[in-house]
Amino acid sequence: MLFARVINILTDLGVNNNTSTVRILPNATEKAGSRFRAPNASEGSPASARLIRRRPGSVDWLRAGCLNVMRVRQKASRERVQAWGLRVPAAGVLAIVAFLAAMPLGAESYFVILEGLGGEPSYQERFSGYADELREVCEKTAGDESRVHVLSGEAAKRGAIEDLFAQLAAQTQPRDSIALFLVGHGTWDGHTYKFNIPGPDITATQLQKLLDALPADRQLVAVTTSSSGASIDQLKSERRVVVSATRSGRERNAPVFPEYWVAALSDEAADADKNDAITVLEAFNYAEQKVKGFFEKEKRMSTEHARLEGGFAASFTLARLEAAVEAAEDPVVRAWMAEREEIEHRLNDLKLRKDSFAEEQYFDELEKLLVELARKQEEIDEATEKTSEP
Repeated sequence: MLFARVINILTDLGVNNNTSTVRILPNATEKAGSRFRAPNASEGSPASARLIRRRPGSVDWLRAGCLNVMRVRQKASRERVQAWGLRVPAAGVLAIVAFLAAMPLGAESYFVILEGLGGEPSYQERFSGYADELREVCEKTAGDESRVHVLSGEAAKRGAIEDLFAQLAAQTQPRDSIALFLVGHGTWDGHTYKFNIPGPDITATQLQKLLDALPADRQLVAVTTSSSGASIDQLKSERRVVVSATRSGRERNAPVFPEYWVAALSDEAADADKNDAITVLEAFNYAEQKVKGFFEKEKRMSTEHARLEGGFAASFTLARLEAAVEAAEDPVVRAWMAEREEIEHRLNDLKLRKDSFAEEQYFDELEKLLVELARKQEEIDEATEKTSEP
């Protein structure tokens, strides 16, 4: 959801850590409730909108107003700029503009789950359970079972993996996203990371080549195996987020990270911004804290330290919680989603034609589309909230 993406960017910039002045339109303030009201606030146009102070550490202020009032405007001659009252450093607004311009517009989400060898029945049963849970989550998120691929057992041989990626290379577009989950055992010989599958194992270098061949510009690889940290240097890329269960190849014990990583994708507690969607960053933070708690409870020294590499973990949606999934089943909401996609296509077209505009004109057009998109997203969000009510 748009406000969640903006929240994540502002949080990364440190805006959520210090009291900031926020300008909110009257209708947004009315919806927000009394805790957002400012004494003697006046009604009227954006120019006379209320000025309120947010509570430190809260994101409610952004939920209440940012959707309807965000105005991105660069003023190169000033040290600070205004996003319809939201005061952030000039570099911050530029980062928001770049972020919104890089959003996947009209994109499809694809998922690949590779279940490797367990070696022992207890491990194989555990890995199969993880793969089944991931499949269920991914199918809800994708909205189309045909975009979720699971290879396990004999079907997970290297040749079959290569064939699947060749198929995906023909299907996916640059605007699409793809998430690859490796569930099983991994090894590292001091030089090469390998994912254990039937027949010859597949290496991080081989996986990198398969991923590099995909047109999709937003990619996730979640390597939840032992020694998985050894895969990061090969897999990381500007267009890829990489999550590993261990810090390096030397952490060879079977990790507990995958249990909590999978749990995060259906646990409301992982949804830090309460928008009924779980991002890579939210899932990682949840799992990392759970792993820490596990070793503290067991009074054991931690044998694993998860890693996350990549620049868009906060905006890569991995899972949608039940309320969001149910709302999408409503034909009215589906129609709104189609309208939102059409707005996103217009945003993408504007981005591609940016060089043909004067700077002021470009930001005027960008503002109009962002506000239109935000209002459409708010309709969808409100429908989602109603669906979730008892």
